[in-house]
Amino acid sequence: MQSPTTRFEQIELEKVPYMLRSGRVIAADFAELVDDGPRVGISVDETGAMVTEQFVWTNTTGLGGVLHPVDHCDSWTSAAAQSEAMRGLNGLAVEMGPAWETWQAERQWTVALASSCNTERRLYCFEDGYVGED
Repeated sequence: MQSPTTRFEQIELEKVPYMLRSGRVIAADFAELVDDGPRVGISVDETGAMVTEQFVWTNTTGLGGVLHPVDHCDSWTSAAAQSEAMRGLNGLAVEMGPAWETWQAERQWTVALASSCNTERRLYCFEDGYVGED
């Protein structure tokens, strides 16, 4: 099982930001994303629509590692109610105040709660790697 810290190419690149499709910067670079978590919620879906307070399958620790090497919906092959995996919370509608501070401090974007595998959840999609100028 691989994790972002073992397979993302941007690990070596400084000041190559992660951004939402809307242009908001999530983190200045991979180091900031792992060390501090995202600056904002990952609250834009693949169509550009705003989505908040949605659960996301992760199996990723708050520091970018693998949470459970095999115990995550049977390696993502099971939708059984008795199987579980970690889910994150993509973001909050209001990015300030005590709930927001808790979301950031506890790294709830990757590690919120375990959830039964028979429930549909969203996924994060990160584009990774150096994009050169044309």
